[in-house]
Amino acid sequence: MSFSPTQQHWQKGQLEVYRREQMQLRLVTTLFASDVLVSPLLPGFAYPVAQIFH
Repeated sequence: MSFSPTQQHWQKGQLEVYRREQMQLRLVTTLFASDVLVSPLLPGFAYPVAQIFH
């Protein structure tokens, strides 16, 4: 069975966060199931990464 890179990351339970800087995407962080997703663009927003994979 073959998996794309996106499917492989999903199976590993990790989430890569990118931000656009000067017309390019830059990897900011990699979050794992035990982390909480937050964003400076959404004050007060916090979502457990584990919930994304359920």
